Amino acid sequence: KLIQENIEHNKNDADLYALLGYAYLRKKEVGKSISNLKQAIRLSENNTIYHLNLAKAYLESKNTSSAISEAKKVLKLKPNSQQARQVLVSAYFSKKDLIKTKELITNWLVESPNSILALTISASFEQKIKNFDKARTQLLKILTIDPYNLIANMNLIRFDIKNNKLDKAYERLSLIVSKQPENLSALSLIFKLATNTNSTDKAIQTLNAIFAQHPLAINSRLILSQIYLNKKQPEKALVSIDDILKIDNKNTKAYLLKAKALFAQNKINDAKNTYQILASLSPDEPTGYTQLGLLHLKQKEPDQAMKFAKKALAIKSDYIPAHVILYSSAMKTNNKNIATHSINIIKDNTPDSHIPYEMEADYYLSVKNYETAVKKLRQAWSKQQNIQLANKLMQTYFNLKQDSIAFDAWNEIAKKHKNDLKLQIIYSLALQKNKRFPKAKRTLVSQLKNYPENPILLNNLANLYLDMNDKRALETAKKALIASPNSPAVQDTVGWIYTEQLKDYQKGIPLLKQAYKSTRDNQIKQHLIKALNDAGRSLEANKIK
Repeated sequence: KLIQENIEHNKNDADLYALLGYAYLRKKEVGKSISNLKQAIRLSENNTIYHLNLAKAYLESKNTSSAISEAKKVLKLKPNSQQARQVLVSAYFSKKDLIKTKELITNWLVESPNSILALTISASFEQKIKNFDKARTQLLKILTIDPYNLIANMNLIRFDIKNNKLDKAYERLSLIVSKQPENLSALSLIFKLATNTNSTDKAIQTLNAIFAQHPLAINSRLILSQIYLNKKQPEKALVSIDDILKIDNKNTKAYLLKAKALFAQNKINDAKNTYQILASLSPDEPTGYTQLGLLHLKQKEPDQAMKFAKKALAIKSDYIPAHVILYSSAMKTNNKNIATHSINIIKDNTPDSHIPYEMEADYYLSVKNYETAVKKLRQAWSKQQNIQLANKLMQTYFNLKQDSIAFDAWNEIAKKHKNDLKLQIIYSLALQKNKRFPKAKRTLVSQLKNYPENPILLNNLANLYLDMNDKRALETAKKALIASPNSPAVQDTVGWIYTEQLKDYQKGIPLLKQAYKSTRDNQIKQHLIKALNDAGRSLEANKIK
């Protein structure tokens, strides 16, 4: 707006038109960007920056021929322009002219063998054409020039994860965060790596190494707190959160995590008080009241949940999470008018969201109108595909006695996300639960090719073999135990196989006892009681609490 006002008084100022064109390019309003950049070029002579931005705008608009023409003009004026070369490479790749793309990159590297941009683009190109060894070579060369280069390190980390070289991935991440302790990309990758590969201990070790060098690294401590919460270790999460609040006693993210940790410890009143603090710290934000509403909803107090959802909406009337809570509360209090109102608000404000259709489906599921529910779920699925919707569609089709298509949504999402370990594990469990044993086995075995020592995959496959009465159950479970000797879930599996399949109570019962002592998990408890009863030790079984 400021630039436009200046143009009204300086209609022959090329720089103003160029600046406006660049501003529109940043806003992705490409047509307006091109128009203003052209005007800037008409008012000036041979300005490389104008031509370069026009080339970028044409590339953004997918007018590759014009992008190439403008980039070539830049190179005539400035033969060493790396950005113009980058536009040319991108344009020819968009045209699917791989030969010309390769030629441009090769010539660029011959002229500038140590150009980090050229090497980065070369690596990206090789990745796109699935020449991963060459891509990795180029990325490693970048690190000989700049050992802390973020793009190269992050890409190499992804290669390491794909090849199950987790120690190397963490080593590279440690290198990045040792220099940039608050780098959100690296920290997010640590969190994702810990979550998806069950390598939380290594993640914790990496984060603690950061604190040794950078004790005030708040974002790193937030990630550590979240990892502890995911590990169901709220007491450790609270220690980490308290460290954050000593540094910054108004950190809203820390209070949010603190309330969740307190709730996990069943300290409900403390959690409510923490959410109240969060609400007072950010009076113009609906987050605190929304979380209070959610907590009351979990406590099966829908009237209180509705009260706090309304408080959140008084701050921001179209805040979607608060409307979700208001809807859920209204459903539980049989207030259909409020529920419908929230659904309509969400539809109006997020026309591409799956949420309102899923809400409608939940309503029809609650009254066992499965035909309408499945239509709404299909509408939600067309907007977004996720695990929760796949499960709901599966169950609804089962309720409709349409077993043959119950897994269609699951099969679709699993096919699209073959390398998503977490999704594939949940998919295999859904298949196993519904006695689709061969497909569940194929899913787990396929993932084990990428993660041959992953204890979750091995443990789940062992349980599947047990369900199939396959003698490979014990040998597979033992591999899981070697990979994760202190895991109660794995100890339970090995002990259960010994007692249930092999009737070897002497070996199985100690493992079940050890697993139960660590977690007090009800399923492990039932396994232990059955094993003791089957072994003729009913008095001991009766004493278990």
